[in-house]
Amino acid sequence: MATTPGMRRGPLRCLEFRRRLDRLAGICYNADGEAAYTRAWRAIRSGGKRMLRGHPRLVLALICLAIAVVISGGCALGRGPVRPAVTILSPQNGQRLTVGQEVEVKSVALDTRGIDHIELWVDGVRVQNISPDSSQEPTAWETSFRWTPGAAGRHQLAVQAVNRAGVTSAPFAIVVDVVPAEAISMPATPTPTATSPPTQEQPSPTPPPAACLNNATFVADITVPDETPFRPGDTFEKVWRMRNSGTCPWDSRYAWVFESGEAMTARRAVEVPPTVPGADADIAVPMTAPAQPGRYTGRWRMQGPDGQFFGQRATVIIVVIPAGLTPPAAPARLEAEFAPPDLVLLRWVDQSDNEQGVRIYTDDGRTILADIPTPDVTEARIQHVPCGQEVRFIVRTYNQAGESEPGASATLRTPDCAAGLPVIHYFTAEPAEIAAGQKALLRWDLEGAREARIFPGGEAGVVAPGQMEVSPTQTTTYRLVAVNELGTVEARVTVTVREGAAGVPAVRLTISPDTVGQGEPFRITVSGEAEGGLNSIWWWGEGTGDAELDAVHAYPCQGAGQCSQGWDVRTEVNGELTFRANARSNAGVQADQGGALPAARLRVIPVLVRARDVRVSGEQCLDLETGSAGDCGPAMDVRFLYDAVDGWNLQGVNGGQLVGLGVQPAIEAISYRDVRAATGWLPQVAVGPRPGASTPTHTLVAVRTGAGRFAKLFLRADAGALLVEVLTYAE
Repeated sequence: MATTPGMRRGPLRCLEFRRRLDRLAGICYNADGEAAYTRAWRAIRSGGKRMLRGHPRLVLALICLAIAVVISGGCALGRGPVRPAVTILSPQNGQRLTVGQEVEVKSVALDTRGIDHIELWVDGVRVQNISPDSSQEPTAWETSFRWTPGAAGRHQLAVQAVNRAGVTSAPFAIVVDVVPAEAISMPATPTPTATSPPTQEQPSPTPPPAACLNNATFVADITVPDETPFRPGDTFEKVWRMRNSGTCPWDSRYAWVFESGEAMTARRAVEVPPTVPGADADIAVPMTAPAQPGRYTGRWRMQGPDGQFFGQRATVIIVVIPAGLTPPAAPARLEAEFAPPDLVLLRWVDQSDNEQGVRIYTDDGRTILADIPTPDVTEARIQHVPCGQEVRFIVRTYNQAGESEPGASATLRTPDCAAGLPVIHYFTAEPAEIAAGQKALLRWDLEGAREARIFPGGEAGVVAPGQMEVSPTQTTTYRLVAVNELGTVEARVTVTVREGAAGVPAVRLTISPDTVGQGEPFRITVSGEAEGGLNSIWWWGEGTGDAELDAVHAYPCQGAGQCSQGWDVRTEVNGELTFRANARSNAGVQADQGGALPAARLRVIPVLVRARDVRVSGEQCLDLETGSAGDCGPAMDVRFLYDAVDGWNLQGVNGGQLVGLGVQPAIEAISYRDVRAATGWLPQVAVGPRPGASTPTHTLVAVRTGAGRFAKLFLRADAGALLVEVLTYAE
């Protein structure tokens, strides 16, 4: 029965009040953090008003908690006892803690009939119970628990308050990330086939049922991709893969429910498989295509035990084609003609009378160069065709019933590449082989291009260097096309989708930035996913010469379906360094059992000179090859000039140029990549400070010598001179 606005009363209206209260409470609880709450409860206990004066946020916190009691009481009329209010003051939600280090969990509770005790729950298990002194019956009570995390991973802390009448509050929960005191290491340097992570299996924490969070994320269409054609009355089974991205386990109380659009089934709700947080569930619904031709969309969503929808929607989109429609006939007599600088003209003979459009493929017949949704087309222009290659073109017509058979093909050899064209340094896929539903990372770098695009999916341009995650449902060749005024160049990489590789975890490895100076920080990130959950992920360097890098660095995933961890690293070795990563599922299957492991490369530029506190006076010069100052001459790179009006100026000599990088805290504030990427190079830069000025214009200056070497200078004024810290790169 439908409910009109006038019928929203009693428990329904109360529930709405509670939801609004939850949103208000979230603002109030965060208004002034821990200090505000501590002062608030002390003020209540003492009955004093002095502590509230001048603290508007504190007053807001008290008002919020008062509203909580009033609304809770009002909503409780006719529904049972009023429940206490409780919260956690510290630690904060999402805070990072360390294994073995004791943590103070501060909590505060409020109830007009007095607080009997507060309970601390860790991962669904009650671990402590604290009561006020027997002589007290506080209506507002703050206490602290002591908890020492014993295992790394994500843990849930929850508190519940019980009043003197024996009524228990709703749980208040936060999640904290506990990390090892140092990275987990394994004694042996691994190889892709012999390395194993820690073998101890750690179960996912189970939160208190009432305190958990419902959420769902769409992962993939397992069957019936969008726009799949069907005949009227055809039956099919639609299967979605949804991830439990909340903290509540899905059980028989949860359902996958039709929300809007065209249901195409009599079953408007289906039970979901039991699914723990972080895991994926394949949800199947039998359907029947409608009787009338057209495009049909159905929207489905998860529903919790309380009847509320949650998480992302997923759709089923099909096209019902007329019963007698057949695919069109294939085109014939395809001809290809090259037109400089990068254009190919295609012409063919149309042999169909029922096509909706034309698709132009290249090479293997799977890479689409153009899709023309117009009937009776007999020619096309293909832009950005790469130079110096033999390219094969295939034309196929299509309609709602499908594509024609491949028509005639044409092969064309484009002219050789000329100087000045874009240069693609690399275009890779990591890993190059995946299982269906897994992801690969495309990475690239190029220069000299006016624009660059990746196909398929090349509607938007890309920047370099760059990366992009892809999850093809079948083996796919990706094309990186770079264009400038002189023509087009192209690079390709294929992501192979394995059949029947279920259970093998996927692992990805990224390094950012991919070029650093010696001793500069970089970040290694490993991400993995596996059906049934991951045990751990780990990485190592392959013969880098740095014992710390070549050791194994692992992270326990504790059964999560997806797991990611980053490490901030430095190294004093230089050159091209290679790193690899692996993952192990809860079932003991490693990523290297499904193919080659991903590799990531880091380029470390050696430092030629490090010199501190080099004293330079006016009219002296600096030699960046040695880090020494002296009289100006042919070996020098930077001249220091002082003027009583303008202060200090730096001038490039012997072809050198400079860029002021502003006032910085230290020479490490700007990296090698920042220096290389600097723009606005000038023969002279004013660095100040001017006489009488309190701050300089620049304390950090980038230098590019006439020989093409890069350096950075950190400047400090010192009694009429400058003290200069010098760092010169060997490249």
